[in-house]
Amino acid sequence: MRNGRTLVLVEKSGHCIAFHDLERTGAAERIHLASYPHEMVADREGRFAFVGHYGVQKGTDAGVGGHEVFVIDIARRRLVNTLDCRPYTRIHGLAVDEAGRLYALSEAADVLLVFDNPCEDRLPSRGAATGGLKSHLLSVTRDGGTAYVTNLLTHTVTRIAPRDPTIAPRALLPGVQPEGNCLGSDETVLFVANRGSNTIARIDVRDFVVDSTAPVLADPTRIYCVGSDRLLVTHFKDQAVSLLDRASLREIAHLRLEGRPAAACVDPGRDSFHVSLDSNESLEIELGTMRIVARRPTGAEPDACFISGSPA
Repeated sequence: MRNGRTLVLVEKSGHCIAFHDLERTGAAERIHLASYPHEMVADREGRFAFVGHYGVQKGTDAGVGGHEVFVIDIARRRLVNTLDCRPYTRIHGLAVDEAGRLYALSEAADVLLVFDNPCEDRLPSRGAATGGLKSHLLSVTRDGGTAYVTNLLTHTVTRIAPRDPTIAPRALLPGVQPEGNCLGSDETVLFVANRGSNTIARIDVRDFVVDSTAPVLADPTRIYCVGSDRLLVTHFKDQAVSLLDRASLREIAHLRLEGRPAAACVDPGRDSFHVSLDSNESLEIELGTMRIVARRPTGAEPDACFISGSPA
């Protein structure tokens, strides 16, 4: 059993999930998976990681793609279950709710699958159409009653009720090519990163309308809430990360990087975050100063990540 602080990281072209010990240097432990895993989410207790099997390197690549979600016991570093999503493929966006249910998006079929007991079951408990095309990422409310899905081809955010098929999806246009998204802690506001229009949109989810939009650095891909007052944004083509004021959506600071950032995670209990770069490294960056405080080599094409374990 391992209890130290660990950076848990998907390495897409390394076809694995990696465990990088943050307390000391040394080779990472890896669990090899099927080709091209992409997104990942941890359960709320931090016991399990769920990794989606996208199955091709890029969204524009030919091929059917993967149809599985891999369930990883974090402490034991072991694959303990494999969820079968067939016939739905290219499993990408993932989320969990406070009851432990897992939500998995099929980008190929534009279907949201729900697994009520993902550590024990093999097949989805239910499914729902997303109401968009090329459904990529999502946020889910704590009670699992509502999911917000970003759809790259229709350029929409759709609101759906995963467990009530009588409620039709509702769509709005937040900007061009919406992708990254996150719910505020009170779940009244959804923030969306629009890659094509280089903007961040704030959506009032009670009325389901865009209440403000602001320009940002080019190609915002992922967005994360930092406490109650800031937002962290990765900019892929612009090779940067930025911090925004949540109320005004204005930039507080940004940092240019030496590679393109694929994803990031805020380090709980520490004033820093970790960002995965396509130069095959992970950087730890102080939130207050936007200063790089650590560099760690990774396997090929690091992506989604989170921190396991408590700070010292």
